[in-house]
Amino acid sequence: MKDYITKIVYILSKSSYDRQRFDVQPLHFLQKPLDRKKIINDIKLATMLLEKENKTFSFKTDNQMYKLPVKEIIYFESSGRQIKLISFKGTFYFYGTVDSVMEQLSKSRFIMPHRSSACRLIIMVP
Repeated sequence: MKDYITKIVYILSKSSYDRQRFDVQPLHFLQKPLDRKKIINDIKLATMLLEKENKTFSFKTDNQMYKLPVKEIIYFESSGRQIKLISFKGTFYFYGTVDSVMEQLSKSRFIMPHRSSACRLIIMVP
């Protein structure tokens, strides 16, 4: 199916079926009888994960706004005020600052391993 966005919570009466369901990457398994607090916690967790997975990075180039899913970005490289964005969809250039890029990526898995005045690199941590 390759649908890693959908969050599945299994409700089971027997725990022996748990292992058979891992191939679809379930969010959680709930055992009957259901506990209201556990259901609410799973809904909150699914919402938080979806917000994180669907995060986009916005930038402007040639008077046109672009939005790319953060999960498609490989790395950023800056030289002066020009930022080079490398993604699975291609390479984009825009003007900005490393600080503004890092601000947009603050809750993502990107780090800046080196702070050189000539060139800065921002990479995603696996």
